Parts: sequence; C-alpha cells; structure tokens
Amino acid sequence: MSLRQERLKKEFFRIIKEFFLYQVNNPLLKDISIKEIDVSRDLSYLKIYYRTKQNIDVKFENALEKIIPVIKSNLSKHINLRKIPNMTFIYDNRSEYSEKVNSILKNIEYSNQSTDELNQNYKNLDLEDL
Repeated sequence: MSLRQERLKKEFFRIIKEFFLYQVNNPLLKDISIKEIDVSRDLSYLKIYYRTKQNIDVKFENALEKIIPVIKSNLSKHINLRKIPNMTFIYDNRSEYSEKVNSILKNIEYSNQSTDELNQNYKNLDLEDL
C-alpha cells in the first residue's frame, strides 16, 4: 500500500468513526463501531468493517445504505479528492470466528504416547471399520 493510500485510509477511518459517534441520529445505527477500513488501490472503493450488538435485519441494512450518501458528503467536506470512493459495509465476524477456533482448540485432547507408539497404533488401525 502506498503512503498516500495509507494516509487516506487513516483519515477515512477517523472521519467515518467520528461520524458514527457524534452525528448519527438513527437509533438503529447508534451502536455501530467501525473496526477497520480497506481502500482499493485506485481509491475508488472503501470496505467498511463494523460490529454491532443488534440483530442485522433488512431495516438495519437499509439504514446503512441510506446513510452512505451522507457519509460521502461528510468525507468530501474534510478530504479534497476528485472522487469520493464507493462504499460497502461488511459485518466484521472475525472475533466470532476466532472464538470458535479457540473453543475447538481447547477441546483437543493431547496424547502422552510417543511418536513411535502413535505410528504403530495408526498402522494397526483398521480403516474399513470407520
């Protein structure tokens, strides 16, 4: 990522995060927290990763879509660009995914057998019974 892209990414993130903190009046969108922003190389697209405690339904998604022009207008006031990027909101489920992986890893039982014993047991295993 170029230096310009990185700088703009940070600025987009700051402006959008402040927008949701201080300027959003829609109660559906009040508890959104912006987690990360990805910017395309040509600065024509923004992916905005967010988290919320609410259930994501059609009303919520429609509210997000309706607020995009307002965010674009806000960005154009603060950043001097020829064209403000198109935006998409993406629910950030990475923490849920990592929690799921961690719970699976916690349930793994480790054997005290040596490698030779494990190899011998594997060789003796009748795979057709499975």
